[in-house]
Amino acid sequence: MPRSETGVDPNDAATKKSTGVFQKDYTKFLRPARSKGARIGIARDFMGKDAGTDAVIEEAIATLKKLGAIVVDPVKYPEFLLQSKQPLSSLIMSSEFKAQITDYLKAKTKPASRKPRRSRPPRERSEDWLSQPRKSLMA
Repeated sequence: MPRSETGVDPNDAATKKSTGVFQKDYTKFLRPARSKGARIGIARDFMGKDAGTDAVIEEAIATLKKLGAIVVDPVKYPEFLLQSKQPLSSLIMSSEFKAQITDYLKAKTKPASRKPRRSRPPRERSEDWLSQPRKSLMA
């Protein structure tokens, strides 16, 4: 990610901290000599989903080796951890989604443009509508 999109998002308070200090290209901060002897593990259990991403990772691994890094390839995770990665990931993403979707939709929806959606007119109900017989779905 040394060359990545960076900047300040006016809708994200966390990015405001980087106002005036973010860089467009972080490669100038890399110190290749510091890679020599660094131990870097490759978690291949989490790869294989996207050929393009894997190609970038393989290129980075080759570069790290050329720079003298000690590449531990692959790093093996316990089976119980690998089996729980999807449920845990889903739980975290679901929780974050629920927490953030309301704010996102508020930011994307203009109150004046929202119209109530009604596919049919409301039905009138008598006060004793609960006591009326219902058709069974099981019959």
